[in-house]
Amino acid sequence: MSLVKTDFQDGVELEADDLNTSFQGVLDINVYNEVFTPLTDGVETSFTTASKFKSGTLRIYLAGARVSPNAGTPFFTEVLDENLNGKGFVMSVPPGSGVELIADYQQANV
Repeated sequence: MSLVKTDFQDGVELEADDLNTSFQGVLDINVYNEVFTPLTDGVETSFTTASKFKSGTLRIYLAGARVSPNAGTPFFTEVLDENLNGKGFVMSVPPGSGVELIADYQQANV
């Protein structure tokens, strides 16, 4: 594991390599337009995202309209694991067969 450089000096040009750090698992990665449309069949209400997401960052779009979390008709509820990271969602009403269903979210640091 790399350590972050700590011996910086005023007036000395800083190079990107000087940071000497690995950002794996640290950066927030936004996922846009994850498509669930092939899974909409008029019956299924539970969907699993490709990656874990930070709780509260999930945005669901049904037929182009944004769906509210936990209120309204239809609405969705995040499915969270023991670390409060999401890995899916449940719709209050099953999307019709072939209806466009898309998710955006901020990937959790895993």
